[in-house]
Amino acid sequence: MTPLTRFDEAPRRGDAPDRDRLSGSGMFWWTVFLLLLTGLAMGTWIGTFSVFGHPERPLSYKILRKIKKLDPPQRFKVNAAPTGDFLSAEKAWVRWGALSDFELRSLNVQLTRDYLRNFTQTTAAVPYFMGRVSMMDAVPLTKDDLFPSGVVALAVSPDWPQLLIEHVFPADANVAPLAQRTLRTGMELELKRTYDLTAVIRVTRLEDRRLVLTVVPLTYGGFAVRSNGVGFQLSPPEELHLAADWPVVKDERRAEAERKYLAWRRSANLPALLVRTKDGPPMPPALVEAARAAAVDVVASSDEVARRARANTASVSAAANAAAGKGGGG
Repeated sequence: MTPLTRFDEAPRRGDAPDRDRLSGSGMFWWTVFLLLLTGLAMGTWIGTFSVFGHPERPLSYKILRKIKKLDPPQRFKVNAAPTGDFLSAEKAWVRWGALSDFELRSLNVQLTRDYLRNFTQTTAAVPYFMGRVSMMDAVPLTKDDLFPSGVVALAVSPDWPQLLIEHVFPADANVAPLAQRTLRTGMELELKRTYDLTAVIRVTRLEDRRLVLTVVPLTYGGFAVRSNGVGFQLSPPEELHLAADWPVVKDERRAEAERKYLAWRRSANLPALLVRTKDGPPMPPALVEAARAAAVDVVASSDEVARRARANTASVSAAANAAAGKGGGG
């Protein structure tokens, strides 16, 4: 027997399309949700790579130190220090003086990153500076500086005056005053290969084309004056303030140190230090003598040295020619 169906209970025309619209709307929002999750996962992965791969960036350094994934700089023993190349002032200038700005930025990223990682994740040779330097001035470090405590001494290489050295002496806050009094203007410090592991952790090119090497002794040992035995002991920094940027000695402090050093040289009746030409080879003998006569200052740029020397040579030659003309006429 065929069942009866009431016509008023039959499905209405609008029921099926409504269900289709609801189903399509749900798929759209699920797609948006999955895309957001994918973007979040990729962002997290990229962010993690950026933080762990670039500890030299101030924000990355703070995060890594906060989560204890980056140790503070450690003290090395002489016989357990990372292998490296020992560079004199001249060799350092030859290696880095002609680098382009891009090459210099890449070098500094590598140097700073290796130092912050205690040289554990690199196969590159550590550049160590060695040679004799003359102290310009010593500046105490504060919590606003890149190294929070100790002293930084700005020095110049007498053998290669285009090269400035900012030697960081990290130490406890109570040691800094003694270190500053010990590192007097004009004092000479000789960094030797046998026991000084003074690593170059930054290379800065100034506007006048001079180079500033930021160096730190990896042994964090002691320094004393040979004549009286007065000295101080270094200690590795617990934390760095990378937001202070490089170099450690900023322009105003450096200019003041240079003025102080020049005043000391003049008061001591010392001859001016000659700056070699920018292209590398020494100046001709005539220019050297002319530069000596002009009393060129150590802080003058190499281009300024050449300009002054040539001008002095020209005046000397003109005077000689004039004298020769008079002698010939007589």
